Amino acid sequence: MTDRNNLARTDRDTLASTFESDGYVFFKGLISARALEDVRDGLRTIFAAYAEPGEDTFATITRLGMNEKDTFYRIYQFIARAFLATYRVRLECFEIAKQILPRGGSYIDIGSAVIFALPNDRRLIWDWHQETPYDAKIVDAVHFNYPIFERAHLGNGTMSLLKGSHKEGTLPYRKVRPTADSATSLVPEGMDKLVERYEKVDFVADPGDAIVFHNDMIHTSNLNTSGRPRITGLVRIAAIDRVPEVASWVDGKSY
Repeated sequence: MTDRNNLARTDRDTLASTFESDGYVFFKGLISARALEDVRDGLRTIFAAYAEPGEDTFATITRLGMNEKDTFYRIYQFIARAFLATYRVRLECFEIAKQILPRGGSYIDIGSAVIFALPNDRRLIWDWHQETPYDAKIVDAVHFNYPIFERAHLGNGTMSLLKGSHKEGTLPYRKVRPTADSATSLVPEGMDKLVERYEKVDFVADPGDAIVFHNDMIHTSNLNTSGRPRITGLVRIAAIDRVPEVASWVDGKSY
């Protein structure tokens, strides 16, 4: 575990060595209160436009996600592609990414977003997967995951990962999509053996904490049984030596 206040005393080699060995680093208090509040204010503003009398942000998200799925999906897509309130968070994550990723070249955001785990709903739950297969053109990348409003834990469906599983490299996979309106997971082949081989680590964290993990880390989200949406921020940063080709995604679309 690393504390934001100790970053100045954490040398690059130590941080990179831990990341290389485990495939992830957990940071206590990485995201500043000001950056978190930027994200919270942006989310409150967006969902306030759809709120019914007496609803807070959590109640509005739950109602839209359950009863107005088309509207919820449009909001989700907008936030995923154009949520500028995450700008300060990205800047705070960049200082870590630069210590872990290869030196030189440029560092770019490859898809920061906010995701929602609705109560007792599997549509936005990703099975075991790696990030690399979703866009094989981006190789040197790291991914930050941080809770926005409330503590992340197994009860509200937090992320779990297999410590050290990134050393397997990018694995062949099979597409898993339980229903027509659920997320598509690219599940590595032989997952039963992989789960037995590696230690499972659950991301239990308070707002401000963050975990950064390798592009080939095998990870999953869990079912949220808390009765309230779990709202999670994502920051994805890659090191490049030239502008990449157009990104291609599993659904066959290009962006």
